[in-house]
Amino acid sequence: MEKYIPRIVDKVLQNKLEYMGAVLIEGCKWCGKSTTARQFAKSYIEFQDPDKKMQYDKTNKTKPSLFLEGEKPRLFDEWQMYPVVWDSIRMDVDHTGLKGQYILTGSARPAEDSVMHSGTGRISKLLMRPMSLYESGESNGTVSLTDIINGNDISGISNLDFDSLINAMIRGGWPETLNIDGENKYKVSKDYVKSLLSEEIKTVDGKLRSSSKMNAVLKQFFASKCFKIVNIQKRYGLCRLHCSFTPKEPIFSTHPYLYISIYTVYPKNEINTPAATAEPITPEILLAIQY
Repeated sequence: MEKYIPRIVDKVLQNKLEYMGAVLIEGCKWCGKSTTARQFAKSYIEFQDPDKKMQYDKTNKTKPSLFLEGEKPRLFDEWQMYPVVWDSIRMDVDHTGLKGQYILTGSARPAEDSVMHSGTGRISKLLMRPMSLYESGESNGTVSLTDIINGNDISGISNLDFDSLINAMIRGGWPETLNIDGENKYKVSKDYVKSLLSEEIKTVDGKLRSSSKMNAVLKQFFASKCFKIVNIQKRYGLCRLHCSFTPKEPIFSTHPYLYISIYTVYPKNEINTPAATAEPITPEILLAIQY
């Protein structure tokens, strides 16, 4: 069994369980919600388990309160698959008045009409984010955001060299990437986006959307960010930022997974431009433009 890496939300979750009957951990997929929740739970249900789906379906239709039976705190992983558990928990917390009874995790929201009560005063929400460099052990934590906000003097020296910092940025904050060797860990974020565009986006409201169009929207969004970077380079002469129309020209370092694609910005009233139609812009179009 892999060793658990402590997360910043651990203390927050522990505190919430001391004064609330239940806690809902929200956050994007793969950020570690279930793993963290299990550190505090004494029993759990994985609603996504296909071997128990028939059993769960019967319980859901006959007596949902049976889901609550088990040692506390009890974890419900991917609770949105059986939204009735929300109202069952709310009622149980109301009747018993006990604290720290339940933990819920899930990356998607159930249909609005599937939950009868908001859970206010019974179920506290906790937002969890991907790992920070401090959590992954790549930051020594000497520079405090609290000190920065409070205007205190700060100083510190990073343990990472430039290329190591870039590696961490590209890898992302997904806990599982810390257990992947070589260049494969950099592919996780790419696969993550593909999964969002092809599958997860359907769960937002049940409507089918074109993954290719959504991909084009994302490209156009990041294009605007890249354009700002190019302007910064021109203004300040950043010697280590290299931009090219060549698809595989790296920036910042020779890292094979850090690329920048430059797109031009057209006026909003030009409706037939690549920017307006969110279609990819070719190198030929770019070369014909005078910046």
